[in-house]
Amino acid sequence: MGSTEISIETEKAEDVVVLTVGGYVDSSTFEQLENCIFDSFRKGSYKILINLAQVQYLSSAGAGVFLNARGEAQENNGNVVLLSPSEPVRDVFELLGLSRVMLMTDSRERALATF
Repeated sequence: MGSTEISIETEKAEDVVVLTVGGYVDSSTFEQLENCIFDSFRKGSYKILINLAQVQYLSSAGAGVFLNARGEAQENNGNVVLLSPSEPVRDVFELLGLSRVMLMTDSRERALATF
């Protein structure tokens, strides 16, 4: 795979941290995403909505970030919800069996309502 880039934008929607991720989430970029999520946890925010519509590639290492974050969030009365995962992301979640574990939706309003 060529140059792998990741972009992460952070915003707040009331008490939910919304991350919009783009590019590639793989072995060379997943730590940036993980640090961003766990930074929110350190600040006491355990309700995380992650928009994955612009993610072009997700490795198993990247998928692990979501699973670890979900566990940490749920231990602190929060959750991690995935918004509009792109087709490559959905494929990886299906392949790894995570689509049954992770909460996914294509509606931002519905996602925010789950918190």
